[in-house]
Amino acid sequence: MLKMIKTVLSKLIKEEKGQILTMVLALLVLGSLLIAPALVNASATLIAGRMYNERSSQLYAADAGVEDALYKLYKQWDNPNIPKNNGTWIPAQTWSYTLSPLNGKTTTVTIDGITGNATDKSYKITAIATGTGSTKIEAYTELGSLFINNAAVCGGTITTHGTVTIQYPDGSDAPVIDHYTGTFPTPADLLALYRPQTPYPTTIGNTITITGDTAIPASYCNTALTIKCTANGSPTATLNGPVPNGTIYVNGDLTIGQTQKDFVLDLNGNTIYCTGSASIGGKTTIKGTGVIISVGSMTFMPNIAAGSEDNFILVMSVTSTTTFQPGGNFYGTVSGDVDITLQPGCKIILPPPPEDGLNYPALGGASSTVWLLHNWTSIRQ
Repeated sequence: MLKMIKTVLSKLIKEEKGQILTMVLALLVLGSLLIAPALVNASATLIAGRMYNERSSQLYAADAGVEDALYKLYKQWDNPNIPKNNGTWIPAQTWSYTLSPLNGKTTTVTIDGITGNATDKSYKITAIATGTGSTKIEAYTELGSLFINNAAVCGGTITTHGTVTIQYPDGSDAPVIDHYTGTFPTPADLLALYRPQTPYPTTIGNTITITGDTAIPASYCNTALTIKCTANGSPTATLNGPVPNGTIYVNGDLTIGQTQKDFVLDLNGNTIYCTGSASIGGKTTIKGTGVIISVGSMTFMPNIAAGSEDNFILVMSVTSTTTFQPGGNFYGTVSGDVDITLQPGCKIILPPPPEDGLNYPALGGASSTVWLLHNWTSIRQ
């Protein structure tokens, strides 16, 4: 093949008919047709790259502005510039400030108070990063409890056996915290909260026996308490104290549904609190939203009623261990100051906390709270 090409070229050169000039001119024309669009495309690519880098830099700078506002709310709450509502906004409902240049961009941050009082803190954060054009991020944040915004919180180790699932309702992974060094409520905190919610001086005996559908009012038990059922047909016992401050206060150990017949315990927005250890067994099916707290160890192994995805249950051991193996999907959060053991087949789903709140201590200090970020929106201006 190479020999043939050489022969043809040699013949053309010898004949000197100008075919090479024709080929060169054709290549020049083809090159002129291709080079111009290629240069235009390269120029457009460079411009697009610069625009992308500019917008990315603005986005990162605006996002840093939101993070700076969250830091100020979380770590610098005593800053006098942060809007606070004590009946009137002090010093004002809005605080705007400018950060040092970030990524070469000027970032202006605005914190707008929505509630901002001592127990209900919610704000709108706006961060605008300016360069060639500008990018704005709007976000809404509120102060929430660390305990009800994590599927599990443990001062020691969270141990899992077999298959354990911890997730949000949409199937994504829900957060857990182990080796937590922040604040758990103390027995004194719980005494101050729950004892006034129970009748004085009315008390109940050491046993509540379920013989049919029944209502259990807010009650005080000055000794260990056992709740059991002797009736067939799985009757329902409904806690009917005032919501959300209805409480059964047990000054001792608590045993629910470990023997006898099956029954349903409807928390109905109420709280069960015991100063000793709690053991809740498989003869109990729990439904409804509520709180179950023990100062001592917590063994939580009841069944969970079907259709509980709209409920939220907080289970907590204040000073000891929690052993957790409910039958069915558990919707809520579990906490233990020492250790938590999640048994095989356990499934914890963390739904949004109830809008009406839960009857448990609103702990002071940043260690037991977390700023929740909602509706993060980026706007190119």
